[in-house]
Amino acid sequence: MQDEAGTILQFRVWLKGLSPMVWRRVLVPSNMILREFHGVLQVAMGWDGIHLYQFIIPIYRSHVPLRFVGIDRRIR
Repeated sequence: MQDEAGTILQFRVWLKGLSPMVWRRVLVPSNMILREFHGVLQVAMGWDGIHLYQFIIPIYRSHVPLRFVGIDRRIR
């Protein structure tokens, strides 16, 4: 799939340690930044954005994952 920004990426996202498995499939433009992707996940999962979050991205050449940790600071 392609849009004006380029390629569309499809992700299958799931929550570890839950049974039954909770997962979503999301489609995003390839030029989306991680912070925007976080917002997509918030909407897809029906969350309010009030919890600590972490992205772990494996780097296969060095076998050391990159970690992106943040906390939503929205005030209700």
